[in-house]
Amino acid sequence: MTLTVDDMRAEAKSQLACVERAHRQQLREALVEVGRHLGWDRQTVIRLSEAITGRPWRRCSTSQVLRVARVLLEVATALRCGSPANDVIPTHLTYDDDSMDTHLGVEAC
Repeated sequence: MTLTVDDMRAEAKSQLACVERAHRQQLREALVEVGRHLGWDRQTVIRLSEAITGRPWRRCSTSQVLRVARVLLEVATALRCGSPANDVIPTHLTYDDDSMDTHLGVEAC
């Protein structure tokens, strides 16, 4: 049996979706590892991620996982520098899902 172009396209889409799911899972697991370095358990990282993105943990897109990573970087930097708790995540910042170059003001201590 010969595959049609539509069949090949559908198979390619299916394979791509599988790769994307695996990639998101790897990113989520990396966030959990970062959280562990901050002294948080898995559930804390999941709850923070859901609060930051407004989406269930398993439904977070790659860009949303990266948004959470940026926030965790802010938290880690602030903790390392000994910043007051209210300075950890500045409320005036916005996080643009489409921009990988969003600068969050992370600076050395």
